[in-house]
Amino acid sequence: MTNNVPYDSDLNKAILEALSVFSGYCNTICWSFMFYPQMITNYTRKSAEGLSFDFIILNTIGNICYLIFNLSLFSSKTLTENYIQNYHLKKIPVGFNDILFSIHAKDYSLIPNMKRGTFYIILGVFSFIFLLIILNFINPKRFTILFVLSCIGNIKVCCGLLKYIPQCLLNYQRKSTEGINIVGLVFDMSGGLFCIVQMFILALISNNFIEFYGIITLSSLSPKLLSGIIATSGNGALLYQAISLYPATSIKPHTEEDEIVPISTKHIHSN
Repeated sequence: MTNNVPYDSDLNKAILEALSVFSGYCNTICWSFMFYPQMITNYTRKSAEGLSFDFIILNTIGNICYLIFNLSLFSSKTLTENYIQNYHLKKIPVGFNDILFSIHAKDYSLIPNMKRGTFYIILGVFSFIFLLIILNFINPKRFTILFVLSCIGNIKVCCGLLKYIPQCLLNYQRKSTEGINIVGLVFDMSGGLFCIVQMFILALISNNFIEFYGIITLSSLSPKLLSGIIATSGNGALLYQAISLYPATSIKPHTEEDEIVPISTKHIHSN
């Protein structure tokens, strides 16, 4: 007779924690590398035509909020304890890899917007956060720091959800996804899947699926879990447009015969 190892044994817990770390870093790698294929595409085409500016703006705001959320929760012991107590978890869903990605994503998002309203984006985000902090001092029992942090995380979620809408509409209007690098979409979607996997493993470790149930009942919204779900579904929609609805067509090389000759010039030559 073989001895069955209990589910909550130290061995199984160690394996799950290792898988959680592995999936977390896979998530970070995918979400970090997703930026570069599009940068290369824009550089080689010498154009960003095909990309929605609204998509870029919302992505920038979301990444700034995600950095604030992750950095605050990771660096503050008080916030960590309050978050664990509030969601009945054994550990927070934010690791060092999330901090690395947040910093990287924030820097990448700001670069293409340096000449197109970056100052106003940052000003708007921090003005809203400052307002929440003021509310915390006015009514600390209701507007706690954790509440403020949750609002910041929810801004990230809303931006992540809304940013795909203008891009899908732009593709629909152009009947084309030319200018969008599919490899970047695949990296983004893969990062979302790894994010969901990591959150599921953390739920197994804590034996608490409140963050999954909370999304269904809208009673508890996890910014990280929702970001993974939105990234997976949003990029899935863009990939469907790129592969099925508006597949790339081969472009005929330009030749001298294809040049349009003005009518007046044709008339002169015919005479």
